[in-house]
Amino acid sequence: MVCKYAKYTPVDGLISNLVKSIGIDHDGNKWFGTIEGLSKFDGINWSGFTSFTDNLSQNDVWFIAIDADNNKWFCTGSNGISKFDGANRLN
Repeated sequence: MVCKYAKYTPVDGLISNLVKSIGIDHDGNKWFGTIEGLSKFDGINWSGFTSFTDNLSQNDVWFIAIDADNNKWFCTGSNGISKFDGANRLN
């Protein structure tokens, strides 16, 4: 078995070095929950999501879950849960 190792930092596009959770959706996108918001990495491009610009309930993301319909669920420290269906704004 060959293990691959990758290191991501804000220089690469990660929103913060303080990662609390990681999830991989059905499309292979990697989601990183940090204390400063969410980062999504599709293997080439990075996207960032925050409470200020994307309706994330709070920037401090503790847990990430992906359901059978590929909806992304983000549990935050003290402001509830946000859902992202991949097309519409977080809600």
